[in-house]
Amino acid sequence: MVVDIPTVIITHLSEVIKKNLYIIIGRAEIIDLVARLSQKYQKVIKDIIPEKVSYSVLHRVVQSLLKENVPVNDMISIIETVGDYIDRVSDIELLVEFVRQKLSKYITKRFMKDNTLYVIAFSPRVETKLNTFIKESKEEEFLDLVINRLQKNISENIKKFVEFQASPVLITSPNIRRFVRKALEGYLPQLNVIAYNEIDKQVNMKVLGVVDEN
Repeated sequence: MVVDIPTVIITHLSEVIKKNLYIIIGRAEIIDLVARLSQKYQKVIKDIIPEKVSYSVLHRVVQSLLKENVPVNDMISIIETVGDYIDRVSDIELLVEFVRQKLSKYITKRFMKDNTLYVIAFSPRVETKLNTFIKESKEEEFLDLVINRLQKNISENIKKFVEFQASPVLITSPNIRRFVRKALEGYLPQLNVIAYNEIDKQVNMKVLGVVDEN
């Protein structure tokens, strides 16, 4: 078999760029993108940027989405959602969660394989524990449970996605999604963590495994 070296290199570089786009994209690119969008959606853009939403805030939101492989094609929905919540939410991470809900169809489509969304999920007992730890600000207990008592089980369940050639997805309740993702990203960078309210209601979903304490 003849290997086309230039094609292999280009493919590799494309993957590297895709994985690191959230680092590569700068505020200048966001400003340029908004300028081009304003040509078609002048009224929408003028009412929101930069009057309500600064370029800095929009940049950080887009970076966060790209870091978790969330498509940002629908920039108008992203801008409108940030504009809707910016007066009530100052936490960028929480703003991103609201944007993710708005982009549920895109998130679902991004991780589907052969018209099916393959996922793993926490057991009800684990979900309850994790939600309680977050609600009561028990960060150490939360991290201990996720990293020391759940990570191995999650790793084992990730192997089940290979059969379906699907990206590994863990679904959680909305309140804990970002905290679970942050706790695991250094250990399981290939794992995508999405919330129940980020899944299109019309999707065909198959649960490959349930994660419980070891």
